[in-house]
Amino acid sequence: MLAATEVLTATARSGWAPGIDLQTLADRSNGVFAIADGFGPTYGGHHYPRSLEPALTALHEVLCGAGASGLSSAIAAAHRIALAMGEQGARAEGVRLSHTAVGITVAVLRESVIHVAQVGMSRLYRKRRDVIELLLLDHSLPSAFLRQYGSESREYLDALDFHRTAVARMLGLVPDVDADYVTEPLEDGDCFLICSGGIWNQPEGDLLVRTLFDAAPEGFGPVVTAACSGLDVAALRFRAAATPTASV
Repeated sequence: MLAATEVLTATARSGWAPGIDLQTLADRSNGVFAIADGFGPTYGGHHYPRSLEPALTALHEVLCGAGASGLSSAIAAAHRIALAMGEQGARAEGVRLSHTAVGITVAVLRESVIHVAQVGMSRLYRKRRDVIELLLLDHSLPSAFLRQYGSESREYLDALDFHRTAVARMLGLVPDVDADYVTEPLEDGDCFLICSGGIWNQPEGDLLVRTLFDAAPEGFGPVVTAACSGLDVAALRFRAAATPTASV
């Protein structure tokens, strides 16, 4: 059996955006780790992400009861909360508050397997034997064009230049939306990093991701704080390690 160990979290605020724009979840006992972000829906317009914490709480409650088998149901629960709170805001203020939408990247460890769901701007990376790999592409507009047109396309390159922080998919914006999912076997020593768009989605993002993987525990928070350049940022790191076998 493999379980999460060496769990680290850190957040930093840019200072200009009101409200709480990022939430981290690190439930080691249930093997549930997530970042919920308030990016979007366009140009990083995260101004009043009222549904962030309730949506993440709903997702966590489902996963605590159902485990990895309930991952899609947990995403659906978070979506319902975000959608309902956006509608409440529209009724209260007479306008659709599109910035109540939520992005969630969540990992669930069960039976030596990691189950991942991703929607929005955060990302989950794995470091295995010094090789860093992105397990699921995010839902920024550049990534949407990358999927559709390829890395050399004018659409993708223009999006990198002019729409880097625009989001193509989030929970709570439209009635029908879902996350992307992937399941991967774990190896002893695998290290995982969930990080917000404010960390990976900047010119030095690849270097920051590697630095966060390599940072000593006492240096993890300062690296996250240093990455904060005009956007709120969050990161969560954990390792998969073999659990001791009980003696008979």
